[in-house]
Amino acid sequence: MRGVEAEVAAAAKGRSGNAEAHRLYLQAKFLMNRHAAVDFSKCIEYLRQVVAIDADNAVAWAALSHALITAADMVAAPVEESASEALIAVKCALAMEPELVDGHVAMCTYQTMHAWDWKGAVISVQRALQIAPNDVGALKEAARLYFALGQSHVALGYAERAIELDPLNSICYRYLASTLGVLGRLADAEIAIRKALELSPAAPSLRFRLAFILDRFGRHEEAFVEANREHADWGRYFMLGVLHFRNGNLAESDRALNTLIERCGEAAAIQIAMTYCVRGEADHAFEWLERAYLQRDTGLSYVKSGWLTHPIQNDPRWPVFLKKMGFDA
Repeated sequence: MRGVEAEVAAAAKGRSGNAEAHRLYLQAKFLMNRHAAVDFSKCIEYLRQVVAIDADNAVAWAALSHALITAADMVAAPVEESASEALIAVKCALAMEPELVDGHVAMCTYQTMHAWDWKGAVISVQRALQIAPNDVGALKEAARLYFALGQSHVALGYAERAIELDPLNSICYRYLASTLGVLGRLADAEIAIRKALELSPAAPSLRFRLAFILDRFGRHEEAFVEANREHADWGRYFMLGVLHFRNGNLAESDRALNTLIERCGEAAAIQIAMTYCVRGEADHAFEWLERAYLQRDTGLSYVKSGWLTHPIQNDPRWPVFLKKMGFDA
């Protein structure tokens, strides 16, 4: 009982007693949990209103930080501006409440998705789990972090535990699906990503992730259907470029890739790089990996973990780039 009481006390830290601030916070969390790109500008607006009304609301500051990084990851907000505001917000949260679980989780999000401070991210998420071992946000963030680090079996355990505690959280199923896919458990990965879609049908990137799984099963026609249903332009053209190449249609792959570059080149450098990886065009792949690095593309956080880079992993530039990303730390 003492452990449960401690977790309840930890969960109550930093929360507002202001009714209007609490109402806005709940609206923001609802939008955040839907995980749809179109919702994040409103979600961030609500959270900015919360901290304007109640500047001592540490939980809202942490939520604002997390929302800003997530919006950048969805190509729904500019990276540098969002990351700068996110860092200020999470520092405010932790200055007010040093033992705030949400604060340590938000710091891990920033360290994983923007700073690429892997050692710091591990310290942050483990501190959150130490304070509240059954906090779904901390478990979910641990699943993301260890997936990015290439420790898929560790990530799997955290994702499964998060789903046990919150079986209606689409983001948990997304992380579970990604990890299962890397581990080669494609049937289980398909079930997980379809559950994520059931819970959050408008979320970006879920359709193209399902298309990847179907293509690896050899269900190519179904894969193309799902790719064309992807909400995000960057995800749709990325997936089509990959699928057409893997199905032997270089002209259509070129067309999709060129469209991706023309329409989304400033925000989708990592997807362009991954398309060139699949096509085995190492020089172009490394050129766009460097662009992604300079742009602080949040998708680069997962560059070590996936199978798309396999065609370039024997290139001597690959370990150099991973070291540049800090993965040897």
